[in-house]
Amino acid sequence: MRLNLCGLVCAFAFSVILNSSNAAPLPSGNPLHRGVFKDSKGDLASWKITETDTLEWNNRPYIPVGATFTPVSLNNSAASAWQQDQSALQKVYQSGIHNLLITPPSPLVDTSAKAFQRLINELEADKFTYGIAFGNAPLPPVTGFDIQPAIYSYENPNQDHAHWKIPYTKIAAYFLMDAGNENKIISDGMAQISDGVATAPLATDLPTKRPVAMLVPFESLPSDKHLPDLWEGLQTYRDEMLAFFKQIKFGPGLRFFYNPTGASSTLNPEDNHLIPSSEIFHIEWERFIEKKYSQPGSVSESWSIGKTIHSMAVLSRLIPLWSEMHGAPYFYDAATGDIYRLGEQPNLEQWWNDFREWRTQFLRSTLDSVADTLKNEVADVPVVYSIQPGNNLLQQTVSGGVDGLAVQVVPHQQFRLDRSTGPAWAVASRCAEPPWFIAAPITGVTQQGKSTTGYSSDFTFGQTITSLRLIGMKGFFVDGIQSEVPGQDWLTNSSDLSWIAAQNNRIAADPLASTFIPHVLFYPDIAAQEARTGIVPGSEGVYWLPCPINGQPLDLWPSFSGYIMQLPNGTSVTVLRSMMGPRKVRFSVPLPKNVHIFTPEGDPVLFQTAGKHDLIVPFNREPLIFESAGQTIFPKQAATDAELLLELLLKQSENGNARGSTVAKFELSQTSDLIHQDNYAEAYTNLRDELNSLIPSMSPYQWIEGETAEGTNFPQIAVNPDASNGMYLRLSTIQEPDEAGAYAARYQIHVPADGKYSIWMAGTPPSSSISPITWYVDRDAEQPPVDTTPVGSLYLSGYMGWFKLGSVTLKAGDHALTIHVHGKAKGKYVFSIDTIEVNPTNMLFNPDATEHPIPLPPKIADSYTEAILKQRP
Repeated sequence: MRLNLCGLVCAFAFSVILNSSNAAPLPSGNPLHRGVFKDSKGDLASWKITETDTLEWNNRPYIPVGATFTPVSLNNSAASAWQQDQSALQKVYQSGIHNLLITPPSPLVDTSAKAFQRLINELEADKFTYGIAFGNAPLPPVTGFDIQPAIYSYENPNQDHAHWKIPYTKIAAYFLMDAGNENKIISDGMAQISDGVATAPLATDLPTKRPVAMLVPFESLPSDKHLPDLWEGLQTYRDEMLAFFKQIKFGPGLRFFYNPTGASSTLNPEDNHLIPSSEIFHIEWERFIEKKYSQPGSVSESWSIGKTIHSMAVLSRLIPLWSEMHGAPYFYDAATGDIYRLGEQPNLEQWWNDFREWRTQFLRSTLDSVADTLKNEVADVPVVYSIQPGNNLLQQTVSGGVDGLAVQVVPHQQFRLDRSTGPAWAVASRCAEPPWFIAAPITGVTQQGKSTTGYSSDFTFGQTITSLRLIGMKGFFVDGIQSEVPGQDWLTNSSDLSWIAAQNNRIAADPLASTFIPHVLFYPDIAAQEARTGIVPGSEGVYWLPCPINGQPLDLWPSFSGYIMQLPNGTSVTVLRSMMGPRKVRFSVPLPKNVHIFTPEGDPVLFQTAGKHDLIVPFNREPLIFESAGQTIFPKQAATDAELLLELLLKQSENGNARGSTVAKFELSQTSDLIHQDNYAEAYTNLRDELNSLIPSMSPYQWIEGETAEGTNFPQIAVNPDASNGMYLRLSTIQEPDEAGAYAARYQIHVPADGKYSIWMAGTPPSSSISPITWYVDRDAEQPPVDTTPVGSLYLSGYMGWFKLGSVTLKAGDHALTIHVHGKAKGKYVFSIDTIEVNPTNMLFNPDATEHPIPLPPKIADSYTEAILKQRP
């Protein structure tokens, strides 16, 4: 069993996760990930993956620090190319680097088998240990229907035709909807496509005052931007792969295979809306729904189809004409052109949930199948797949074929160590049997465009390796030796090669390297509240990571935040953080002696008892973990802090006779009685309701959720518990915007008085990988953000941060704020909006992720904080 709190391990109580990282692993029993490799001479080597995510080779830990190597001779038959490879390998070996990941410059199966065998022989002669990457597998791009109504809807009362830019599409259907009548479809047909532009009529003689056209493109998308067609192309690729390896003989240096289906075999966000059209897809999809529902009538009912369809074959062909709460409530049969309207109060999520569940199962089993084929037919060594942030193909238990997970690391973007490796370790920790967990590749970093390796010293390079070890990595391959990427070739500054060898020797000399497990505090991924993937605030290197386990958030704003995590054995633990900083907090429980409190590091927290039932707990910056034997944990100051805040808000009201204020004053007297009766939980609930009703009209700031845009062509409202309100507005697409020329989101803002206001945004700060934006209010000129440097802590796995858009002078009343996204970043339009905050420029705003600021003027807010911290518990 694994030394972490997740899956079955949760049953052993929360303190298990807090064991020393240096503890020895538990007995492994019979690991699923194990094998025996037989080399070309017939010699045998056994391997297995231990509970600590370490690959053991012949009962010795294999924790390599090495580099990727791109041979030029695989694509170039000239003698000089082979001499260049030989010279490079000799220099690498003499520098002390003996571990390589071979990365072919093109699909491995398309290279010369003779040239590849020559390379393997050289590696074996020099006694390298090595992994084999497969490059981009020669699989065809997936074709299918792209269901993104938010992008492909067109409404313009001044036009008689709708237009869409669709560079990868040759065929598309259009549907004309009556937006004033529940998006009823009143016309449909095939769009005309010319020079990458689709055109459909916006007929004015149809019975609607508000015609909206929607396009459903049938696309063939580049496989370097989308998932390749693993349905139709896999068998051919498998045959090519086996034919290639029949010509290859491996010696004892082989250690693993890497990404045998290519690095593109992951689910990108855009793939969530793409419904494949291949014959094998339909066969497998039909099998899935038949197995899950048995009868066509059950399918029709579950998918909310307005009429019963009696054929599983027809049901498997249906394409939804909606996604992400946009579009028309219809199914479309592309084979016949028939459309089926959904019934009343339809479940718009069920079809998509079924589709994504099946697609993930199928693709995951495909990865396992390819891995098993390699181990059974080529060489029985571990098979490793790379995992990307947000990729859900490997979010399930790793079993069978896949033996390891690899994460690409970009060291100069330090927050990405939390954004990528942290969530990846969470995936690894969920597995019933542990996978090997490695960093491959660790990309080079340029400094002012001049550095070849990007590391100023062996010390800075060592810091990167150490940070990766702290999150549980057990293998490291730096990119790249003889890389094709400019500025990332370590051979051009070969003295730095010794840094890699030094780190390898350092780990080899560490007796605890193979048994180390990260300190982790898990949170339920469905109830994150203030938990954020990354380092736990105030802790010493403890990671906060999501875990697929039941739980509920504890939103006790403005003073406390946390969550309750339900354990499989029927017990639970409570994690609570003081949002006001260090203070002593009073709790009341029937049996204080049954309460145990820990820091994230696992150290017990000493607390005082007061009377028979109260305990006083000292909080610092870090959250505390309560084991209470089933007793409810509620901080009394949550109610008294809310009571004082409501009193101060009422004092700020310019109209004390308003109905809202009158009700609030009555509620204050009622909750005061509840507090005297020691019923703090109910008192807080009542106070919070009143605060929620008063804050919009009395707060000096306005807090706007990104997903509440009044008008937008962003394609997705993404659900993520780490986001404010659990959702955010997301744009990630290669598609061009419509003829308006930009992706945009419009928000209504309200200011109570004339004055100058600052506008802040929590989202993806524009960078080389995030699209640039402009903003404007009402009809003012567009302008870029005044500063895109994130302020305060990053959150949502380092993806989100607060930055200032700028300041604007406004009259009292309602205004429109518009955000425009301009241009692509690395081939895609990418931008997300979580929250917008508007406040008077004389009001200090200190962003802190999803935490709402105190809704009081600055001086009063400061005095409020001072007052509650001075109170005795």
